[in-house]
Amino acid sequence: MPLSRRLLVAITVFLMFISAWTAEGQLGYSPRSLIFRAYVDGGVSVEYTVSVDATKVRVNITLFGTEFQELTVEDQEGLPLFYSPIEGGLTVDTLGSTTVTISYLTFDLTNKTGRIWTLSVQAPTSAVVVLPRNSTVVGLGAIPLSIGSLDGSPVLTMPEGHIEVSYIISLEGTRERGLLAIEEAKSIIEAVEAKGVVAKEAEALLKEAQAAFKVGDYSGAERLSEKAKASALEAERAASAAFKAIQDASSKIEAARRAGRTIGLEEAESLLKQEYRYC
Repeated sequence: MPLSRRLLVAITVFLMFISAWTAEGQLGYSPRSLIFRAYVDGGVSVEYTVSVDATKVRVNITLFGTEFQELTVEDQEGLPLFYSPIEGGLTVDTLGSTTVTISYLTFDLTNKTGRIWTLSVQAPTSAVVVLPRNSTVVGLGAIPLSIGSLDGSPVLTMPEGHIEVSYIISLEGTRERGLLAIEEAKSIIEAVEAKGVVAKEAEALLKEAQAAFKVGDYSGAERLSEKAKASALEAERAASAAFKAIQDASSKIEAARRAGRTIGLEEAESLLKQEYRYC
């Protein structure tokens, strides 16, 4: 290779290196991992991990979307870091940290047309996209690096750049169905208990349903909610039957008293009053 060509190649490589170094220096951080998890209501939870220079006092980090809910910012040890909002992201106090993980929920990354949801975002690195359970992918803006599934949720690894994934959600076993089932069970239990009926088993089942929902087991949450509803309604039916039986017994005791059959009536009335308190 002539000297001039070798020199040209060396200069080109050097300039590319300087350009990349300058860009990273200006950002103050470099992306390590990025996960988008979409929900049936259009919300998307974002987990963004970046590497930072431990000698820097603070870094401005660009995020995805404009509204950030349930926001947490942690270092490599899982310890919370102080931050303040700026346009399009956060300023994070990072002195001594080598890694920053930012997690939040946003509704700015999806839109819906008819039954079709579309997640659209510009990613500075390859990103994992987790769709709701029982989703069917109907459109892609780029070829995925990989496609898989996790507990019924499609999982796509998308290349750096503009990400666009369109999908349709089946209602069965979704977050929305699980949430509706829990709310319905809660309303029924409250209505039953408002009548003075004790529904401890139903309350316990509702707590199990809420716990299942919290860990993403929406089918389990729906199933346990149905059991909670059935238990509450059964408690109401049993209490109603017991109350009717007590009323019948009271009528018979009163009839016996009027007929002069008083032997054992006081004991029967005492037992009846005890049962009445528990029904």
